[in-house]
Amino acid sequence: MTGKSEELPQLRLQDESSYAYNWTVSPDGKILAIAKGKILQRDPSITFISVEDGSRRTVTAQAWAGINSIDFAADGRSIWAPAYTNTGKWALLNIDLQGHTKTVLEDAQMAIGWAIPAPDGKHLAFWKARGTSNVWMLEGL
Repeated sequence: MTGKSEELPQLRLQDESSYAYNWTVSPDGKILAIAKGKILQRDPSITFISVEDGSRRTVTAQAWAGINSIDFAADGRSIWAPAYTNTGKWALLNIDLQGHTKTVLEDAQMAIGWAIPAPDGKHLAFWKARGTSNVWMLEGL
């Protein structure tokens, strides 16, 4: 509120590829969640870090090759995480703070990039895209 900033050392990433991380803050501001995205992994993980005391808990998204991005659910009890396999299948996962994972949507044709909940928790905006598209040219207009 004063414009002053302060580094929280317990939240510092010690990784050469820190640019590859996605992060999100819980709606109440008490938990930071980080996940390494944009690279193939075996059982990618999400680390939940308490902003207050720096305690950490890591959960995995088993059987997935990577997580694209993460966003806290509106109630702060879970994470929305688009995930992918090494065979091209994509899914939208909901992963709670204990690591219980629900597959909400699967797609073998289109990539799922992110999912952001509405503040009321009743709607979810998500991005899906295909790597191919059609190009049309109109002549003689």
